[in-house]
Amino acid sequence: MSGIINNWERSSRGQKATRLRALYEFVATHLYDQYEPNKRVSEQSALFLERIESWLASFQSDADRWNAFRSLEYFLFLGVEEYEELYRCACDHTVLPWICDLEGIDIFGPATAKKIEKALKKTWICPVTDSLRINSFLHLTGLPGLKFRPDWHSLSKFGDGEKIANYVCRSGIGHLVLVEDYVGTGTQFGRALEFAVENFNGPILALPLVVCAPGDEALRGIEARTGGRVTYKPGVVIPKNCLVGQAFQAGEPVLFKELRDTLLAAFKIMGEPRLDGEEYGFGYVGSLVCTFSNCPNNTPPIYHYSDKRWNAIFPRAGRRA
Repeated sequence: MSGIINNWERSSRGQKATRLRALYEFVATHLYDQYEPNKRVSEQSALFLERIESWLASFQSDADRWNAFRSLEYFLFLGVEEYEELYRCACDHTVLPWICDLEGIDIFGPATAKKIEKALKKTWICPVTDSLRINSFLHLTGLPGLKFRPDWHSLSKFGDGEKIANYVCRSGIGHLVLVEDYVGTGTQFGRALEFAVENFNGPILALPLVVCAPGDEALRGIEARTGGRVTYKPGVVIPKNCLVGQAFQAGEPVLFKELRDTLLAAFKIMGEPRLDGEEYGFGYVGSLVCTFSNCPNNTPPIYHYSDKRWNAIFPRAGRRA
């Protein structure tokens, strides 16, 4: 390979550059190549290392290129198999124990399986947004799904409380489980959860599979305000010192100090696009997370923003307002 990485391998950075290149090539084969927005026709090269070269070329200084290249080592990329395991863990370690607690089911007692099955028939399992693939979640876990399983973020915008109440009554629903694949600030999940509290009278399980520290704090606050109506049980919580936010966090990687400067320098090259959270991503979260289906907007824009001046490594599939 020729180019930026090849030059580093011939310099004093050679050993580390070679190690990281090998790591990224390995991870690309097992994870990065699953990234769906890069599978669109006429998109960037299918070879991840070639996409890295195009991405690095967007930076103006070699120091910023090197910081960006090294930062991928701290990236959490969640592929299809990772989410399948998160689904199973959520079912076995969160949903089923929650149901058993609510119904007073003794897992060592008689006819436990039939009691759980009966309880699940009155449990409404829904996504928070359409990002969570509810069919896959139900198929992989074996949990039963009702005919209608809308995302509650959309319901909070367009839903009719009376119609929801009528459907709950007709269907004999007693419990509501709200599942989401990734949460950054908790804004969308929080809005959906508060709408659910207002329009669903039974117990609610709030279940983000992956949540960043700011979102975790926000959802714990809602749980505390609902007087026991909401049970909040996250899967994986990403702590503050794994987020490259505005402020230094004890225990964060040493690289993050330099990376913050790189984020700002790159943001200026982009023309300082109107992004809530600026160089740190929406809500100033600074999440170094990407899922196989899309790159969250809480991740700094150097990784996902694309325009004539910038080649993204994980170009984000955005939405119109």
